[in-house]
Amino acid sequence: MEKTIRKRNVEFKVLDNYKIEDYCPNGFFTDCIQNGDWEEETFIILEKYATENKVYIDVGAWIGPTVLFAAKLYEKVICFEPDPIALLTLEYNLLINDFEHVILEKKALADQNGTTKFGGNWEMGNSESTLLVNDASFLSKQVVKGQRGTYTSRSEYIIEVPSITIENALNTHCIDPNTIALLKMDIEGGEYIVLPAMKDFLQTYKPNFYLSLHFVYLLDFQINEILDILFEIYNKCYTIMEEKEIEITRIEITQEKIEHLVFESNL
Repeated sequence: MEKTIRKRNVEFKVLDNYKIEDYCPNGFFTDCIQNGDWEEETFIILEKYATENKVYIDVGAWIGPTVLFAAKLYEKVICFEPDPIALLTLEYNLLINDFEHVILEKKALADQNGTTKFGGNWEMGNSESTLLVNDASFLSKQVVKGQRGTYTSRSEYIIEVPSITIENALNTHCIDPNTIALLKMDIEGGEYIVLPAMKDFLQTYKPNFYLSLHFVYLLDFQINEILDILFEIYNKCYTIMEEKEIEITRIEITQEKIEHLVFESNL
């Protein structure tokens, strides 16, 4: 059954069919988005950068909570999602809202054009599948500190999905990188695979970049390699705490394992 969801004065329609007992028994959008505080900082950030004549890019769209919200705030939205199960709900949610300005890439934003491996965190559709299945340390039989799950869970449910680079995606849809108001990436540790391939793009255009950094999947050296790239490009990083912007240092990120990071360039 379709529902109208209201979040921070934004309304959109959904098929609220993702339900988990004791977590979201009435549906994810009802229990976690409308009546809960799921990633509240994300919606605050989406609102901050909302500009009617600008573009929002959502890497890791899942079933659409951030895309549907942002579609009411930005002139154009391009989103990426390779999970075939999540895509069924995401496509339906976009259809019932009649969002003609939302571009859905049914692909993984990745380090290559073509195909890539994807999965590794139980069955498809659960929002935690990852490109990290392309990395040997993630599939290691060893118990690796910092990684959620076991060797068995990390090595099951792996599929091949279509993939595309950021440059190719923007060229395909004739999007000027200078019009990007915000680029959000939440891909369950896959940032370790994607960000090195995006370094030149980020260095050239310096879009406001919102990253969910996954300490539960990544090892210390991987976290440091990601931060090396981002702190070389950007001169400001902040997070949201109690609805306030708090500027943070690289040391604070690693010591306190701060996951929700916004990078800006003041230059």
